[in-house]
Amino acid sequence: MIKSLSAISAAAVISCFGQTVTLQPTCGKPGDKVCLSGAGWAEPNPVCRYTFAFDGATVAPDQPDGLFGPPITNFIVPAATDGNHNVRVQLRLNSPDNLLQERTVPFKVVSAPKDPWTASTTSGATINLKFDPTDICDLGSCDKIVFLQVDRRVGVKDDGTEVGQPDSNWGFDAKGDKDLTTDFYIVDRVIGKKEPYYGGNGILTGGGTGSSTPGSSVPGSIKTATLYDKPSQTDGSFPAGFKGTRLEFETAAFCAVGAYKGKYLGTVKWKWEKTKGGGAGTTTIISKTRAQPSAKFLEALNIWTANKDHPFTIPTAAASPCP
Repeated sequence: MIKSLSAISAAAVISCFGQTVTLQPTCGKPGDKVCLSGAGWAEPNPVCRYTFAFDGATVAPDQPDGLFGPPITNFIVPAATDGNHNVRVQLRLNSPDNLLQERTVPFKVVSAPKDPWTASTTSGATINLKFDPTDICDLGSCDKIVFLQVDRRVGVKDDGTEVGQPDSNWGFDAKGDKDLTTDFYIVDRVIGKKEPYYGGNGILTGGGTGSSTPGSSVPGSIKTATLYDKPSQTDGSFPAGFKGTRLEFETAAFCAVGAYKGKYLGTVKWKWEKTKGGGAGTTTIISKTRAQPSAKFLEALNIWTANKDHPFTIPTAAASPCP
C-alpha cells in the first residue's frame, strides 16, 4: 500500500508518474535543518532503499525498503554558495544495486535571508509596520498573515521611580483588568472585541477597522500585511503623583489561515513614552526579528483567549514532518 503525507507548507514539489518530493523549507542558509518527505513512490516488493543527496553528495542516511512508506528524513544544509542547488532522492534495489526511481528538486541557498519587516514612525507618535512575504521562501503558504499585539504599561512617578500598572489606573475601563498578567502584560484589543487579531473583528473576512490589513504568502497572491498604531494619553488622565507613562509593545506576525496556519512569522518590539504636558509622546522601535514571541506575550494571549467574555481558539500549527 502506498503511504503518503498530507500537503506540507513551504513546499517544493516535483511530480512524475505520481512521485513527489517535498522540502520544507525550500531555501535556507548552510547549517539550517530541512525536512524531506514524499508520496507516490513505487514501493516494490523486492528489498530496496531510498538515498538522499545534495549536489550529488549524501546528506542523510539511506532509508530502508520502500514497503515501510515513502521517503521521509531530514538533512542539514551543507556549505554551499548562494543560489539554486539540487536535492536528489533515489529508490534503489539492494541486490543488485539498480536504480528504480529518481526525483530531483531545487533548494536555494540564501546565506543572508531578506528581512520581511519594515518599521517606521511618523509625527504624532504613530508607528507603521509592514510584513512583506515576497521572496521569503521559508514562510510557507499562508492565506492570511495578521498581527497579534501585547503591551505593558509602566507609570513614571514624580520622583522618577517606575511601576507596572493596569490601564484602569489611567482612565480606561476596568473590565480589561481581567485580561492582565500578574506583571501587567495584556493583549492590545479594545474592550468588547471578540477576536485577538489587531484591527477589529472580522479582519479575516474583510472587516476590521482599517488599522491593519492582512497579507498573503500564497504564490501568485503575495500581499504585504500592514499595521499602524497611535497610542495616546490625555494630560488630565494622569494619576496623581505621576509625571510620565510608557507602553511597551510586542507585535507578532501570525499565519491565521492557510497551510502554514498557527505559525508565528516574526516580532517587532517598540515603545511609546509620554511626559505629562509633553504633547503626543514619542514612539521608538526597539527591535524587529524573525524570532518567536516572548513567554510574556504568549502568557497574555492565553489569558485573553481563556476569558469567558471573549473566548477564542488560536489556530495551531501542524506537526513537523521531520522524523
